[in-house]
Amino acid sequence: MSGRPGRLPARAYPTPIRGTDRGSVYVAPIKTEVAELKGARLRVMHSRLRRLALGFLTFTLLVCAANAQDPAVTTPPATTGEVLVTVTGFKSEKGQVLVSLFVDDKGWPNDHDLAFASVALPIQDAQAVATFKDVPAGPFAISTYHDKNGNRKLDTGFFGIPKERYGFSGNARATFGAPSFKAARLDLAAGNSMSIAIVVH
Repeated sequence: MSGRPGRLPARAYPTPIRGTDRGSVYVAPIKTEVAELKGARLRVMHSRLRRLALGFLTFTLLVCAANAQDPAVTTPPATTGEVLVTVTGFKSEKGQVLVSLFVDDKGWPNDHDLAFASVALPIQDAQAVATFKDVPAGPFAISTYHDKNGNRKLDTGFFGIPKERYGFSGNARATFGAPSFKAARLDLAAGNSMSIAIVVH
């Protein structure tokens, strides 16, 4: 056979969209796609973290608001009060004044050791003022006397008649002996401050 040798057909190469052509093997451009995938994942993660932080902040604010609106959470109810006693009616300022607060009839009216509280005060400007704090809410009574000689007891004479001036809360008066706790009783409300005046006789 003779004749001009035939021309070999031109090799067909794919037209690369991105990347390079190495012979007959086409290499796809993957670096850009991987970077885009990582960026998308980071954006999703950041979005989730923002939502989580916002939810936690909202929950914290709701709890704080609920506690602020409920006074029982932070403020326990009061169970005590305060009693201020002003004693007048003295003939002199010699000696001292003994003022005792009782919450029941045990020791009433002169046993200071059984009183809820007892104080000895000087007389100034013809009066003495006693302040009792943290007194339990409920019934109480006050007894007081002018202890001229400072022996911390009410001196008496014949038939047990007191020789020193004395007085009780509620304007209770002694008739054949000291008045009862019930006769001198007053009532203190929780959280209140009560002022009372006693004139010794």
